[in-house]
Amino acid sequence: LGSEIITLYVGPKRKEFPIHGNLLRLKSNFFKEFVVATTDSNQAEHYLPESDPDAVGLIINWLYRQGISLIPGLPSTGSVSLIKGTDEHSNFTKAISRTIEVYILAEKLDMDELMDLVMTELGNAYYRYQTYPSPQDITAVYNRSASGSRLRKYMARSYQVLADLEDGDLEGAGWTAEEVDEVVSEVPALFKDFRALNRKSKGVESTEQSLDLVCSYHVHDVEEECLSKGLNFRGEFSCSVLLSSLLFM
Repeated sequence: LGSEIITLYVGPKRKEFPIHGNLLRLKSNFFKEFVVATTDSNQAEHYLPESDPDAVGLIINWLYRQGISLIPGLPSTGSVSLIKGTDEHSNFTKAISRTIEVYILAEKLDMDELMDLVMTELGNAYYRYQTYPSPQDITAVYNRSASGSRLRKYMARSYQVLADLEDGDLEGAGWTAEEVDEVVSEVPALFKDFRALNRKSKGVESTEQSLDLVCSYHVHDVEEECLSKGLNFRGEFSCSVLLSSLLFM
């Protein structure tokens, strides 16, 4: 791993996270090309004032252990419904927020492998718990991610599904008709992506988002081998490729 240590100062309180520089550069294209401020021959530092320390801790754990668990208790098969107001729902909501934070930071640091891992688990989690991104999830993603982000595209696709639901089904999805209208008013970029997706999908039969190909939300090269190749978010081999592939044409 070498002797160089890069200290990340995270959040407004500048929580310190020391990490081996070679390991960070191995997984982060951002750090491969970025010259950090050097304090002496073996020490360097970088500041992430807007990032979440918990998200950084998860990323560092992934870097050293090559494993990451973002949604505790996620069923490996089948699906379950969560009831609002329960501890299970509260824990899931917090885990989703933390997972989004991890993705946003991975995107900022140009960690393609981690972004794809997180995207796979996030989409799987929404399916396993029979729910959709909340207005807060969508707003957070659009406020803090880059234009063209695959996570934005996932949120736009979710919104497309939600906007097509009847009021009664919306309530079952944890939304209200008013929230459907308000979120596009508050997040103009979402409305732009939603309209673009609708134009591209004219004449294409819509499907449940859980049937979308996982790889269509990944950032890896097309030629690169992917563990999720041909799989949808249910973990099944899918023939439903049209809508998910249209997202990025």
